[in-house]
Amino acid sequence: KATVSVLNWTRALGVTMPGLAKPEKATEKPKLTKREKAEKYGKRFNSAYLNYVKEATGGDLEGFKKSLEQQDALNKELVMKKESTDPAVLAYKKKQGLKITDNLASMMRSMAVKASLSVGKNTSNAADLKRFLVATKVHREGLFGYATLKTNLGALRVEVYASKAPTAAENFLSHCEQGYYDGVPFHRLIPGFMVQGGDPTKSGEGGDSIWGKPFQDEHVAALSHAARGVLSMANSGPDTNKSQFFFTLGPCTHLDGVHTIFGRLVGGFDVLSTIEQTPTSSDDRPTAPVTILASQVHWNPFRHFAKDG
Repeated sequence: KATVSVLNWTRALGVTMPGLAKPEKATEKPKLTKREKAEKYGKRFNSAYLNYVKEATGGDLEGFKKSLEQQDALNKELVMKKESTDPAVLAYKKKQGLKITDNLASMMRSMAVKASLSVGKNTSNAADLKRFLVATKVHREGLFGYATLKTNLGALRVEVYASKAPTAAENFLSHCEQGYYDGVPFHRLIPGFMVQGGDPTKSGEGGDSIWGKPFQDEHVAALSHAARGVLSMANSGPDTNKSQFFFTLGPCTHLDGVHTIFGRLVGGFDVLSTIEQTPTSSDDRPTAPVTILASQVHWNPFRHFAKDG
């Protein structure tokens, strides 16, 4: 084993060492690690994104990577372990050789594509079927999305859990790409609890999803409203998600299992603090403007795979 190790290093360095046997021919290429796959798809650490992270974290790239790795380890241990027993999902799994989890099964049912999976020629559900297949790829690769909300008080930079809450993630990233949140205020603020926005009507009761109707909750056991900067969907009851979202301003775990967590703040915690200090009225509305001026998507894995077909 030691000889093989030395040979690998010397071969990589282009050095010949007498007395060592020639290395055996490789039978097949090694499989990519999850991190290598991430880099291949441009998920986190390509040069363009490194510049974004550098700005978002004040240059603390190692600290940011460590934070991501800790989150990855937690998710690997806890999230989406249970395979679905849904008959339509099992049939599709058998056909495609995929591991479909309850999370994606719920998404599939909400899009009503069971007929498409069994028949394969239901053109009325073709768009939904394509969405499901794209979400399956994103889930299998464990990908994230990244975006910046540019407010009048500074930039909020977020990591979006595309593989864990695919419907909420796609909805948010698409809204950002389409400028849906541009000019939209944060209309509700409770210091120590949360700040809420995403309603273009500015009433606190409006907004819609990219599909023109509410979508289902996506609760993941490993994700919790246990920290500052958690990005979660606002709703008016079970499965009523549209466009409104909120950032937590402190631990509020009583929201777990009630609101869909689909991301977290990775840069702009000082901006979040400035927002939190904004005076509010008796009905929790900021009395000074706190507005999203523009939004920018740095990486949307759904768009990436959709282009690949």
